[in-house]
Amino acid sequence: MAEPNEPAAGGQLPSTDALLRAKLAELIAQRDAKQAELAPLREECNRVHVEIQALYDTIAPLGQTIKAAMPELSRIENEISDICRVLKGKFMSDGAGAAGAPPPQA
Repeated sequence: MAEPNEPAAGGQLPSTDALLRAKLAELIAQRDAKQAELAPLREECNRVHVEIQALYDTIAPLGQTIKAAMPELSRIENEISDICRVLKGKFMSDGAGAAGAPPPQA
């Protein structure tokens, strides 16, 4: 094929239509080559997407379970704090804590 703006074998300049068709064919070939090159990456992305969705489907219910358990966990934490305050108060009232002695052994 003659270069753009150079006479073809018959001595005539190629038409704009012929030049556009040639360029279009070249661009389509480049696109097809790039799609073929990217196909394995696209497949890997799809596979990873499926794995991520499966993980999300597994984790989402766990998040809901944790969210539902938070009030109970908070209540338990408060009870433990109350017990620790009572024990600390008893320990301090026995006088051992004020003197720096170790707590009495049961």
